[in-house]
Parts: sequence; C-alpha cells; structure tokens
Amino acid sequence: MNTEGRKIKTSMIIAPIVSVAAFFVLIFGAGYAYFTATTQMNTATYQVNMPAQTSLVCTKTDCSVTITPDQMVNDSSVISASTPKGNSTCSVECTCSGTDGATCSYSVGLASSGTTYTPSAGLGTGKEFTVTVSSPSGCSASNGSSNEKQVNTMDGQTVSTCVLTVGGTASATVSATFKWYNLDLDQTAHASQTYTYQLSTTGGTVG
Repeated sequence: MNTEGRKIKTSMIIAPIVSVAAFFVLIFGAGYAYFTATTQMNTATYQVNMPAQTSLVCTKTDCSVTITPDQMVNDSSVISASTPKGNSTCSVECTCSGTDGATCSYSVGLASSGTTYTPSAGLGTGKEFTVTVSSPSGCSASNGSSNEKQVNTMDGQTVSTCVLTVGGTASATVSATFKWYNLDLDQTAHASQTYTYQLSTTGGTVG
C-alpha cells in the first residue's frame, strides 16, 4: 500500500476518536457545571430575627372573713388582744417573662370588695381586725404594711411595690394575712358580717 493510502486510513481512524473525545468533554463539562450550580444553591442559609416581647401576668385569690358568734363573746376566758379568733390569707402572684434583663414594674393595692369594716366603739389604738402584708424578694412593703395594722387604715392603700428582673422568668407572690380579735368591747355590730378584701395590681409596665 502506498503512503497516500496509509494517510487516508489514519485520518479516518483519528477523526472519530477526536469527535468522541470532544463529546465526552462536553458531557462531563456540562455535568460538572450543573452539579456545581446545584451545590451552591443548597448551601444557602437564612436567618429570621423576631422582636423580643416581655409580658406580666398576675393571678389572685381573695380574702373573706366571716365573724361568727364565738369570735365576739364578751367572756374573760376567751377575750384576747394577742391571740386572734379568726384569720384568712389571700395573695396575688405575678410572673414577668421575656428576654434576660427585661423588667416588670407594678404596685399592689388592698381594697374592700364588700361590706366596709368599721372598728368597734372604744377600740382606740388597739387591734380588732388587722392585716399584715408579706412582700417577697423583688418587692418592698409600702405604707408600713409589713406590720400588723388595723384593716380600716389600709383599705385603698398601696401595700407593696415590685420590680421583677427576668432571668428566663421571674415571679413574686405578695400575700396578706387578716386576723380578727375577740376583745373586751361591744362587738355585736360585727355579728355574722362577712368582710372581703382583695389584692390587685396597678401601674404595670414592662421594658
């Protein structure tokens, strides 16, 4: 076979090989580009920041004291100005929640929600129907409420002021204890009377 014939055959063999190689380059090149694009899209990260909120939620229980006959008998064996014949306790619990460091400020007041109590004649500076308020950490007593005082002098008064600082949540329970004394006085005006008082919150602010 002459030299020209060998050149033609060699060309015929090389041409398909070059075409196939170019085809594979195109396929793998396109595949790589597609794979790369998909990976970049899937690695995107999104973050949404929501505004923080602080809330103050309070629940309460009321106090009710009913004066029974044995609580006002004028008998020296049961008369006592130091040991009460009846008592009742009520409270208000508040919870401040939100981001750490947030604060809730409010006041706790005491008020009659029924028959108004009036001291028996001749009581003077003695004790007949009294209230003592307990203020926990975060709260401070107001108007001398941490001392045992006649209820009529505390009716409508602020008895505690609170500032709670959040560490996840912060709670405080302010409680009031009422006491009734059987005295050497005419207490018949109180016979079968029911005196009801409640603790309530006012001026609540959060921040």
